Amino acid sequence: MHGKQEAGQLPIQRGILASYRGKGSQIATNLSVIFRRSLLALIFLCLVAGVARSQISPGPLSRAHQYLDSATQCTACHKLGGGQAVFKCLDCHDEIASRLRAARGLHASYHINPGSSQECVRCHSEHNGVDFPLIKWDIKSFDHKQTGYALEGKHTGLACNRCHTAQHVSQSERENIKFKDLNKTFLGIPTACVACHQDKHEGRLGQNCLQCHNYNDWKITSG
Repeated sequence: MHGKQEAGQLPIQRGILASYRGKGSQIATNLSVIFRRSLLALIFLCLVAGVARSQISPGPLSRAHQYLDSATQCTACHKLGGGQAVFKCLDCHDEIASRLRAARGLHASYHINPGSSQECVRCHSEHNGVDFPLIKWDIKSFDHKQTGYALEGKHTGLACNRCHTAQHVSQSERENIKFKDLNKTFLGIPTACVACHQDKHEGRLGQNCLQCHNYNDWKITSG
């Protein structure tokens, strides 16, 4: 009796197993289709993002601005709308903006309107690649008088890095200057003699060293 029941149940069990196998195979097929479609969708999104980025950005930013090289950072440098490109350089570079407001330094000699960043791109061009230099000039032919401080006497023969070093940058200027390495900036050097020369008089004779000294020979005095 039991043998007949077991024999009768075998086809049923086989049918159930076959049904499960069929469903399992169908699930696996469905998962495979979903995976392929998801993968294709991901590839499509990556391609679209790449095309969109190339449409938005004309090229990679320089090394100094790499932290802004993202499609979500455009408004950090550009004002949107209005049709004409509007830049925001001075919103970040307060070390230059403060000099323009005070009408001192090299940038002020170019008669740039204080608060306007439109003139910046005439000399500092961006989106030209990581290694593109933002500052380009011929140091040998540069007229230092444009900075508001003419080089005279023995100062004329000095290399730039004799004066423009981190140790000569005034404390009040350090927080505003964007360069992490202050040896790489031309900003922040006071024009007072004691910024570079030791004051043997310890301030007793005031700050106007030219009352007694001259640019040709510091040790020879007029008194």
